[in-house]
Formats: sequence, structure tokens, C-alpha cells
Amino acid sequence: KFPLERFFAPIDGFLAAHPGSRILLATDDARYHAALQKRYPGAILSRGSGYATRNVVRDPALSRHAKGADAVMDALLLAHSDYLLKGTSALSEFSLWLSPRLAAAHLDLQIEGEALPPPPSP
Repeated sequence: KFPLERFFAPIDGFLAAHPGSRILLATDDARYHAALQKRYPGAILSRGSGYATRNVVRDPALSRHAKGADAVMDALLLAHSDYLLKGTSALSEFSLWLSPRLAAAHLDLQIEGEALPPPPSP
């Protein structure tokens, strides 16, 4: 699992450079959702609060249809964002394919040493 703390510095920098901006959070992890809501009160937008399970993909108690629909909606929303900050998520990667302009407006945290490109002007 990608460490949540790796997202803090880029988000902190973005919010400092763009006060009043909002962050679209697409996560299936309820713990990540709660931690980001706590760290950035009032700045997080999200369709849900994640799933409280150890393995979202393999949990038989969760509807496969609902998980799939949630994933598609999140990918579409991310594709329409101004800037994309991503870890190892295939869903975030799919958003890049849906919106080629994000190729120049994203930061992939799984690539070590990748320079932080400037966020878009509001």
C-alpha cells in the first residue's frame, strides 16, 4: 500500500500556493479518507468515505457491482480535475488515459525523484 504521508508535502504546497482550493479525494480506504479529512478540514471533496475493510478487492461482503460503479465514477471525476496527484492506483492511471491533458498536469509519486511540476493557475 502506498504511504499516505507521501501525499502531504505536495498537497501542503498546492494549498499554500492556492488558498481556498479544494482537493478531490478518490480512495477506497476509509482510514486514508479520515486522515486526509482531519489534516485538511474543509478542503476535501469526495463521493464517499472509503471502505472499512482490509482488502476492498477480495472482500466478499462488498458488492462487486457497487465497487465497479464507484471506481468508474471516481476515474471520470479525476479525469476532469485540473491536476492529478497519484500513487500506485490503476484508477488514477486510467484517469490519465481518459484525459490526455493530465499528462502535463500530474505528479506520479511512485516514480522516485520525479520533480514536482507547477500546479495550474486557478
